[in-house]
Amino acid sequence: MENLKIVELNKKYQQLVIQCRDALHDIQEETDFSFDTSAFDDVVVDPDSMLNIVFVGQYSAGKSSIIKMLTQDEGIEVGAAITTQSYTPYEWNNMYIVDTPGIQTGIREDHDAITAEAIQKADLIVFVITNEVFNPTILRYFNKLAYDMGKGRQMILVINKMARGGEPEVLLEDLQRALSQTYGQYSLLSLDNFRPCFIDAQSYLDVQSEADIELQQELLQLSHYNDFVHTLNDFADEKGLYGKFARQIQRIEDALTIIGDRIKDTNNLSQSQELNDILFSIKECRRVQIQKLKRVYLGAKQEIRHEGNQLASFIDTSSREAMESCISNTQNQINDILDKVEEDKKEIIADIAKEIQNFGVELNNQLSILMDTSLVLQDNADLISTEGLQQHFSQEFINGMVGNTLNVLNQSCTKDVLIQGFKVFKYNSFWDSLPIIGQGTAKATAAAGKAIPIIGGIIQMGGLIAGKIAEDNRLTKLAQLRADIRKKYDDYADEIYEQGIQDMENIAGELDKIINRTEHDLFGNQQQSDLYKQVQQKIQILKQQCQLLLNELDSAQ
Repeated sequence: MENLKIVELNKKYQQLVIQCRDALHDIQEETDFSFDTSAFDDVVVDPDSMLNIVFVGQYSAGKSSIIKMLTQDEGIEVGAAITTQSYTPYEWNNMYIVDTPGIQTGIREDHDAITAEAIQKADLIVFVITNEVFNPTILRYFNKLAYDMGKGRQMILVINKMARGGEPEVLLEDLQRALSQTYGQYSLLSLDNFRPCFIDAQSYLDVQSEADIELQQELLQLSHYNDFVHTLNDFADEKGLYGKFARQIQRIEDALTIIGDRIKDTNNLSQSQELNDILFSIKECRRVQIQKLKRVYLGAKQEIRHEGNQLASFIDTSSREAMESCISNTQNQINDILDKVEEDKKEIIADIAKEIQNFGVELNNQLSILMDTSLVLQDNADLISTEGLQQHFSQEFINGMVGNTLNVLNQSCTKDVLIQGFKVFKYNSFWDSLPIIGQGTAKATAAAGKAIPIIGGIIQMGGLIAGKIAEDNRLTKLAQLRADIRKKYDDYADEIYEQGIQDMENIAGELDKIINRTEHDLFGNQQQSDLYKQVQQKIQILKQQCQLLLNELDSAQ
């Protein structure tokens, strides 16, 4: 790359860095959002700095043996077991060559992380496989590195352990087939782009311990040492400066991606599947429990109507004892119905309390997971971290929320309210003068009136009809009495259901307060959402500028 082109690219790179730095400063001012900008400190690329070539590849492909072959460093451990545990640079031919742990072993997860960090620092990459070519896992990693991470023009491909067998011509065909498979929407690079090089590093290392001169020559020829050194030097000469520029531009692009993702997480926190699942659970709790409560009151309404119909059907000229027994039974049945309403409601409230408790715990746990990646908006239009939200939704807060909600729910409709909310029938006092009713019925009326007010009235009506039954149109009076009994019990049942509807609205209102407060605290308001969308667009424009400069860099090759 001629000097004039280098100066021009450096100028454009410097302008890109300054543009990004200024834009991010403005974003921080607009949003109060703080992030790391150290990636934008280097505003020039030093063409004279030492090149950084990172060796990457599958476990036991012989990366350490290749580096030992190049450096003649006897301290480098080689073998079938895992020998490289960390990012290990060596100086060779006025450049750094870096050994890394094997990728995708499934044995040490930290090894993949170490290798990924090394790749971020790489100007150029040597990807090492064996004469077995690619397995599916390693091919996916190779494509991810070449295309998803944009390193394809900074890579060469080395096929090691050729002494085990395999003809280069045949292996080239296998490589061609593997690398020509479609990968996403990317335009695939040719096999020639990766300069495939066939070597056997161990054969070269064996030369050092072999006394026979002829065998030394055979091993040296089998190792293809000279061909590999020539390829590596040409690769460094032709692509070294390209790699330096590309690495710096990719570093800027990666930093913008990280910042953009954090802002995206903030703006689209409501898109978090986990948080939405948690919110859905409390919304579903509201729906299910309110429906259960509705069924409780609806069932009570139907049962009370049934009891009224049963009582109306029984009322006639029966004996005093039978009449009192029927009325007493109706009273007991209604008491049982109301007891069941209260019992079922307590169970529903207990379930709601448990759901709220679980909701708070799960929300707190999920916010802990998101702590490093998300920020959330509050009423005052300032940004607070998820750490602040964790405190906001702390266990103490959740316990208080449960307690307050329970207090409201338990103060709503009770059995006493269901009884006292209805009218007591008013009739003239003539109980003691009625021969068929007598004192026993008067006592029954007094007892019934304390529990279920309408029952006292029913006894009075029954006494009135029984006392006058012989005087005038017995059947007409009896039919009217039955109709009155049914209506009174129907009215009573309707009023209980109406009270239940009010009860349901109170409980639903308390749950809505929790849901609405949580949604607002987590997801902010539309004004901030629009601001974040604008910021995202600015980040995207900067990333496009990076891509344009990378494209120009490619065309300069």
